[in-house]
Amino acid sequence: ESATYSTLPTSTLNDAISGTSVTVFEPTEPGIYYYVSTTNGYRKGRIIVKSEICSIPTTGTVTLTTGCELPGEIILSGDLEVTYALARLRAQNGDLPKISAASGSRHFTVGGGFKLTLSNVDLDGGNGDEGGSVYVNNGEIDADNVKFTNNVASLVGGAIKVENIASIVTLKNALFENNQGSHGGAISIVDDLTV
Repeated sequence: ESATYSTLPTSTLNDAISGTSVTVFEPTEPGIYYYVSTTNGYRKGRIIVKSEICSIPTTGTVTLTTGCELPGEIILSGDLEVTYALARLRAQNGDLPKISAASGSRHFTVGGGFKLTLSNVDLDGGNGDEGGSVYVNNGEIDADNVKFTNNVASLVGGAIKVENIASIVTLKNALFENNQGSHGGAISIVDDLTV
């Protein structure tokens, strides 16, 4: 048995027995959770908890309150700022909300002279031929306190691929972790440009 929820269901334990206690928990993050009845080994299954779908436009300003999953690649049509308001000055371990890429897609494509500003987020699980998470060509990326994790490019720039002399890259407090590309596992920059 399996079910997929963006939030855990309530009062749907069909194997609950009257007068018998059960353990109820709230997952703190998306994942697959397995359960087994303590009184009957045949009562078992799994619950898949998925991230909420992100509502991030192609231009404007977005302040996230939780992690989420993109429905597809976001191609900027104007300047875009994506941030998460922290309770503290700097994120502690695990405090950055994860923005997961849609299956087989990178997070963002930046071009046309537009600027992508990111702060206090973790871009995770992107996949593209060039720039697993972000592809910049004649655009600008400004990332402050951003993690790039588990992104894969089949060619170059596991996390970020930047090309075109007009492009600008600003990275402050950036962490690149477990990104892969045949060249430039974290970042690939082509042309002489401002970094």
